Order: sequence, then structure tokens, then C-alpha cells
Amino acid sequence: MSEIDKQLALAQWQTCVEMANAVSQRRDATNNLFVTLHLAVVGVLMAVSSFSAFEVSVICLLGMVFCVTWICIINNFRILNSQKFQVITEMEKKLPIQPMTIEWEGIKKTRYKLGSCLELVLPVAFEFAYAVFMVEHLVST
Repeated sequence: MSEIDKQLALAQWQTCVEMANAVSQRRDATNNLFVTLHLAVVGVLMAVSSFSAFEVSVICLLGMVFCVTWICIINNFRILNSQKFQVITEMEKKLPIQPMTIEWEGIKKTRYKLGSCLELVLPVAFEFAYAVFMVEHLVST
């Protein structure tokens, strides 16, 4: 591989790493948006005790729809990031050192949990809370 080809490969690799980081930043921003949205829904449910069972059910179902949407978005980001890192590690084979590959090999030897698995805890917890709140409100009225 010529020196120009090496420089081009490195520049392309850097661009791909930057794109993967941008996806991670969008993912964080999306998660923050959904947390804020759910806190607003929970706030409405807690603030207004005069809601009918139907109104509470509608609000809880809306919250549950937000949870399903959030879970789908997390899964989409997981797939997108996985593909980006596959491309990055494939490109690294042409570089003298493979930092992402080395990092991932080290991580696999630890008790590391995939971020997307951890991210799913919150929407699932909100979904469960909405279901419990809705059933409790229906039973108590």
C-alpha cells in the first residue's frame, strides 16, 4: 500500500469513527428527550387527581406508545452502531494498528454490558409503571 493510500485509508477511518460518535451523540440526545417526555407524562398523572379512569387510561396508553417507540429507536441505533463499527474494524485491517478492535477485544474480557441492553431498562420500567398505574386506577374507581 502506497503512502497516499495509507493516508487516505486513515482519513476514511477517522471519518467513520467521527460518524459513529455522531450517532452516539444523537442516541444520547434521543434518550434525554424520551426521559423528559416520560417525566412530563408522569408529572401530569401525579398532578391531576380528578382525572376519570378513561382519561388516566388514555394518558397511560400514550405513555406506553412512547415506550414502544423509544424501544424501537434504541434498537435502530444499536443496529446502526453495530454496522458502523463493523465497517470501522474492517477498515482497521488496512492500518498499522487497530485501536477499536483492540479496545473491543479488551472489553469482551470484562463484565461489560451492551449499552442498548442497559438503555432498554428505562423504557421497560416506564411501560411497567404505566400499566400498574392504569390497572390500579381502574380497580380503585
